[in-house]
Amino acid sequence: MGAAILAPSVLSILAATFAEGDDRSRALAWYSMVAGAGASLGLVLGGIFAGLLSWRIGFLINVPIGIVLWLLAGRVIPESTRQTAPLDLFGAITSTLGMVALVYGIVRSADHGWDDAGTLASLACAGLLLLAFIRYEATAKAPLLPLSLFRDATRSSAYVSRMLFIGPAVAFFYFGTQLMQDVLGYTPVQAGLGFLPMTVVTFMVALALPRITARTGSAPVLAVAFLAMAAGLFWLASAGPQASYWSDLALPMAVIGVGNGGALAPLTSFGVYRVPEKDHGAASGLVNVAHQLGGSIGLGIFVVVFAAAATPTSPTGSLPQQIGAVFYSASFLCAIGLVLTLLFIQPAERRARSALSSSTP
Repeated sequence: MGAAILAPSVLSILAATFAEGDDRSRALAWYSMVAGAGASLGLVLGGIFAGLLSWRIGFLINVPIGIVLWLLAGRVIPESTRQTAPLDLFGAITSTLGMVALVYGIVRSADHGWDDAGTLASLACAGLLLLAFIRYEATAKAPLLPLSLFRDATRSSAYVSRMLFIGPAVAFFYFGTQLMQDVLGYTPVQAGLGFLPMTVVTFMVALALPRITARTGSAPVLAVAFLAMAAGLFWLASAGPQASYWSDLALPMAVIGVGNGGALAPLTSFGVYRVPEKDHGAASGLVNVAHQLGGSIGLGIFVVVFAAAATPTSPTGSLPQQIGAVFYSASFLCAIGLVLTLLFIQPAERRARSALSSSTP
């Protein structure tokens, strides 16, 4: 609940504070750098804490950090303009229950099949709830999700592309840990440190991103990030029990780090692209909804892929093949994200930059 409040609030503050253009792109690049590096570093520290101390430290470490940031926020963040609007309770309930039913139905299908009554009932409930949500939002006076946000093809493509990126990223973290611990026999500390090449490259790319996007624009960077993510996952899919860490894990993880460090800032920037000030909060929330849905739905789909790739006669012995199937599937989703970027996002940015340069004396 705290993350659901905090994440869109931070993004909304940035969107309201910095005008659209280089300043906002730079601010969002720093925001994404901290988010991406934090998630990556968490894997390293989490493995060390779990192996040497206790897994509970991974949760407790957030307490002092949260207290310090809470004290600083009141001093350095300017207060926003208060708006009075009724709470869209119906929209909140139907959207939440609809997404829960959708994810549950997808995950349930891995064990019970797509023709299972429970799976079909869950997916049917998801469809009805989400349809009710959309119909209500179209006429609500103060909608939780203004449907006008989807009228811009660039923004809509950014939301879908974010889901296509986050799903494979979550699969990499989740199944990459299984690969190192359950297939290669790494300890939690070794597995945590095993992610270090990706973490370092993610931080380096994100740090250089403001200067790169200022010269090339955000769309080319996003295209390269999707390409790197797809290539790294495809490479990692071939890792087996005899895999060498440096050639079969570290190098593809470094390539994945290029994608991880280069994608989040452009996706965030395009997610709030040309949004009216009154809808900054809703657009920021939608960016984070796409982020969370990409992770939950994507992981649900990859669990199904993982289960389908098991060898019936020897389910435990097929673990490398199952993880490989997940990474191949994740690579394919990143390739779809690359196509969306090239077809919808990059042309829109090219037109915007061309119009800006022609209007500048």
